[in-house]
Parts: sequence; C-alpha cells; structure tokens
Amino acid sequence: MTKTITEKWTFPGKVLFVDNKFDEVKELMREFTEKGISVQYWNGKTELMSPMSNVRIIILDLKLTADQGDEKNEAYFFPAAEVLSKITGPYLLIILSTDYEEGDIPKLKKTYKEYNFSTPLYSIEEFGLEKYPDFPTFYDRIKNVFDRSDIFKMILAWGRLMDLAKDKALGDLTKEELQNEIHAFVKSIAEDVGEESLSREFVTNMIRFVSRYMNTGVEFLELTELLKKLNNVQISGKSFPDPILQHLHMYYFPEKTEKIWTGDIFRIHGARGLTEGKDHWKYGIILTPACDIAQPTKAIDTLLLCEGFPLDYHSICQLDHPFRKLNKSFKVAPDIDRLPDGDEKEKRMMKLLKDSMNNLPKKFYSLLNFKDNSKYFGLCFDFQHVSFVDKSDFEAKNKENRICRLDSPFIEDLLQKYGAYSTRLGVPGVNSFG
Repeated sequence: MTKTITEKWTFPGKVLFVDNKFDEVKELMREFTEKGISVQYWNGKTELMSPMSNVRIIILDLKLTADQGDEKNEAYFFPAAEVLSKITGPYLLIILSTDYEEGDIPKLKKTYKEYNFSTPLYSIEEFGLEKYPDFPTFYDRIKNVFDRSDIFKMILAWGRLMDLAKDKALGDLTKEELQNEIHAFVKSIAEDVGEESLSREFVTNMIRFVSRYMNTGVEFLELTELLKKLNNVQISGKSFPDPILQHLHMYYFPEKTEKIWTGDIFRIHGARGLTEGKDHWKYGIILTPACDIAQPTKAIDTLLLCEGFPLDYHSICQLDHPFRKLNKSFKVAPDIDRLPDGDEKEKRMMKLLKDSMNNLPKKFYSLLNFKDNSKYFGLCFDFQHVSFVDKSDFEAKNKENRICRLDSPFIEDLLQKYGAYSTRLGVPGVNSFG
C-alpha cells in the first residue's frame, strides 16, 4: 500500500532541481508541486538571468554533461561543483544520480574546495540517493534531516517568519492611498543622507517596518521555543570561536561611493602630537553628528576625529602601548612581562586587559568584536585625542582606508559618552580630601 503524506509542508523557500535531463525529474517535481511546494528547475548549463535565491533544498544530478566521462575524478565532479558556486544558501544538498555511490559527496566537496570558487559552499547537510526514489520515502528522508538540526530549524523558522512579515508589510505599503506618502518618505531620506546612501538607508527603514510584523503568530512561537533550546546548549571547546555574528551586530560596511558619515572607522597613520607610542594610534572614528553632515545648508568644512588604538595580546605586550601608559591597572604588568611567551603569559595579560576594560576611566571608550585584516580584537578610543580635520582633504586621502561603520545603538552611546566627557566642568581640588 502506497504511503500518503497528509502533514503540511513547513519548509520555507524553494526546492531547486538541477538535472540536464528534465524528463528524469519531472515526475518528482510534479509530486512536490501537488503538495504546494515551490519548485524550480535548471539544467545546469544555460546562463542564469538572475541569481538563484531563497533555495533551501537542492536536488542535484552529478552527471550534467555528456563529455564528463564515467571515471569519478576531479573533472567528473566539476560541473556539479560549478552549479553549487552559483547558488547561495543555506540549503540541504541532495545528490540524486543514477550512478550515485557512497563517497561521492566528500569528493564533490573536495573538488569545490580545490577550485576555490568565489562563493563558499552553503550546504548545511547532505545526503545522496539513486534515481528514482518513492516520493513519501523521499519526503521523510528530507524531514528527518531538518528535524535533527536545531540550528537549521531555527534558520528555517526565521525564514518563514520573515517571509510572512514581508508579505504583510509590502501589502500595506502598496495601498494606493500611501503612494504620495512613499514619495515624500523617499525624498526625506535623500535630503538627510544624500543619494549615495539613499538605498542603504531606505533598506534599513524597510527592515524596521518588516520587523514590526514579526512578533506574533505560530511561526514566532516556534522560533521562540527553538531559541530557548539553543540558549541552553553547552558550548563545546576551550574557548569561544571568532565573534562573527557579534561583529556583524555592531558594525556594517558602507558602499565605497557613500560619503563619510558618523561612526565611520578609518585606519590612520599615528596620532598627531605624540612623542611616545605613536605607532599604536592606528584607528580613528568620526564623531561629527549625522545631523551636521546631512544638512546641505550647513556645508561643514571640518570633521571631528577621535583617535584610538588596538587592544589585543600582541599590542599590549609592547611597553610603549598607550593603554599601559594611561591605565593604572597595568602597574602590575611588569610581573607578567617577565614571563616567557606562552599560554600562561597570554592568559594573565588578557585577564588584566579584560579587568581594565571593565573599569575604564571616563576618557576611554572601548569597542569589542572589531575586525581588521581578518583578525578580531578590541579598540579603545581616547576622548582626549580628538581633532578637527579638513573634510575635503580627509575624504580625499582616507576614504579608501574606511574599514566599517559603527552601527546603532553603539554609535549613539559613544557620542553620548563623548558629549558628557567633553562638556564636563572641572572642580578645583580645594573641595576634596587630599
């Protein structure tokens, strides 16, 4: 008796079939379509008119050309690897091939790595089958893969929630009575940030609108339960991995055409006026308020630049590092400096750095999870090292040195702390105990 599928398909996104012989997959595609599943087909050879997007399952044949032969060498797997380089993820990769055998998937992944395609392999999980599978059995195999990966389930739940919220938001925005308001909205953004940054700022606002439709419903409750489960998972390993998501949360990367803006962080070449530790002052952040930069009527000629230095193990081991000179916590550092290089010295030095950053003098502002030259470390800006630089000259000489832009709410916090420090009133010592 043939098994039937009665449950609702809950996987968001599309199922993409890649096979040079449409007749061999059309029946399976029909079964997916009849279950209300979005299906897309590509023969793997014709040029894509636009990038493949929102693909969450790829069903891929290994034999995509007539001349790739039967010997399973690098040339045999190259056509399938090239297909995967053109599809962004994340996705479940299913090999469906008449000559599939164990070991094909590792060989495919090895070929992908060796050809060094410009995009990473976005596959989260993989399995393979010989053609032609029974659909209910095939469906169960897919479902089991999704069910055993909480992270994949979290990504998919987030995708479903985003799709539903996006439809609701766009539905409201396309109402005829809002057309004039949308024109006015776009114009107001352009007046604030200029046409160079118009697209980025528009997208930022649209994402904010969409997020307001994402806090109710079954999908939101499902995501809530998954996040609670992930939160209780013990992280394995001796240390945390690189803070990739934390970095993306705090910083973003403006287009090169965008003008200099509040929160832009640059590489600079030594702080002006310093005789010691000059080489450590490698970074600068723009503190000029966005409202001053945005208003064309003000036509500002200068930018307020605050200078800072890196906070990492190799930097603070150097005796002329500014943090050691200016922070009293490092008065015990000579004891650590006498230790030979190694794990113990690094452990004690980083603990000292962490303790110091948790108790910074008010003239310092630290930022974590910063990334430059593929390395993650902290930054420390000194509110006593600020200067006005000529806007045109600085932009001409330094725009290529822009690393990233500090995002909200971190930039607002930094500006608030700087404002409080720079406008404080000094009090004579006569009003304090000696």
